[in-house]
Parts: sequence; structure tokens; C-alpha cells
Amino acid sequence: MKKQKIYLAGPFFTEHERFLINQYAKILRTQYDVFVPMEHFVEGGKDMPNKLWGQKVFELDKKGIDEADIVVAVDHGFTSDAGTAWEVGYAYGTNKTVYVISACENTNPIHSLMMVNGCSNFFDSFADLWTFLNKGKIVTTILEVK
Repeated sequence: MKKQKIYLAGPFFTEHERFLINQYAKILRTQYDVFVPMEHFVEGGKDMPNKLWGQKVFELDKKGIDEADIVVAVDHGFTSDAGTAWEVGYAYGTNKTVYVISACENTNPIHSLMMVNGCSNFFDSFADLWTFLNKGKIVTTILEVK
């Protein structure tokens, strides 16, 4: 049986953001084919003018969303990454199933109304998403991620 494809969106500028993306991808890959933008590089990108490189990255990521069955976005709150917000908006506009996970560390985070309303489901944690994807079954592959 063919695995569903997930596009895993989220910022990866800080060590913590990269850690979360890597951990979520590792778990999701136990059951899904996962596209993670930070794992893909533009061939010859180091030698390209920035504008051309940016266009190639955009095309690569857009193709990843187009080929995905589901988009999962890691949201760090109201001021989350603009690229992640665009990925959610584009996926929504192309009728993809979009799940957003809150990765906020504070107890009362403020989320963008566009992220919250532009998704099929909004989850307070990765564990909540994982349980949902597994139809309520508690799955022991959940890693403790902070």
C-alpha cells in the first residue's frame, strides 16, 4: 500500500526549530512519506544569484506541497515564520488537508487567525496530531519533544 505524503512546514532558523522539525519528521516517517523543505537543496545553488536561488527554492517547495496529500505546519505563535504561513495558505488554496501544530512554549499563546482558520485541524501538540492520525490509538513511538 502506498504511503500518504506529508509536507512538513515550519521554520528552521534556530536550533530548537530544527530539532522539532527533525523529531516530528522522524516519527511521521514511521508511517508516511515526508517532505521536509530544509532537507532539499538546489543543485548549484551556491553559485546562483540570490534571486535565482530563491526562485528555485520556491519552485521546489511548491512542488512538494503540490505532490503532498497532507500539509503539517509547525506554528510558533502569532509571529511565526512568514514562509510557513504562506505554505499553509497555498495548501489551503489548493484544497489540501492542512494540520497545524502549536509549538508554543508559553501556556497561553496567541496564534494567527489566518493559520488557525486556514487549516483542517489545529492541534495543541504533536502528540495530539499523532493520536488523531492514528484514529485515537495511543502510539508508543511518540518522542518527548520540548
